[in-house]
Amino acid sequence: MNFKDFLNENKENLLEEWFLWLIDHYPEPSKKFISKKEEPFTNPVGYNLYQNLGKLLSLICSSEIDCTEFNDSLEDILKIRAVQDLSYWQSANIFRFLWDKFNNSLPTDTKVESYRTDVDYYMTISEKAFESFINIREKIAQIQREEIRNRYGKFLEKLNEKYKLMDNILGESFANKIEE
Repeated sequence: MNFKDFLNENKENLLEEWFLWLIDHYPEPSKKFISKKEEPFTNPVGYNLYQNLGKLLSLICSSEIDCTEFNDSLEDILKIRAVQDLSYWQSANIFRFLWDKFNNSLPTDTKVESYRTDVDYYMTISEKAFESFINIREKIAQIQREEIRNRYGKFLEKLNEKYKLMDNILGESFANKIEE
């Protein structure tokens, strides 16, 4: 049995277990709240995680990992995890659970060639997750930099107009440097 067949045959149980595995990375009070996945208005995080995991699982089973729906669902999950207090590994390695479940179900006499194909498929979806996660984190960092520039840039300009502090430090016009 290959990776996709295993996921397809065990889809219902895997979805519930995968969701619980993902929220297990959160602290206890958050975990309890997020686990209420049926409430889109009172618990949008848990609801969105669960719904998007279901979409991803179906798309992985049907080999539709290059479509917009896969990328959108993956990004929606990773956006939630990117702003949480989780390590990069915990945040982006969301397919690890499925891979571990598959590996634990394999007989010891699995043929190397079929397993190699499964490894390649798993690596492809994992790489998509890591690339998407990195892009999300870069967007967050860019927003934070712009916020700092917007908040403190004007303050520093006014301070420099009055005291010329930054011009002395930089050895050039601070106003020109801020605009860069």
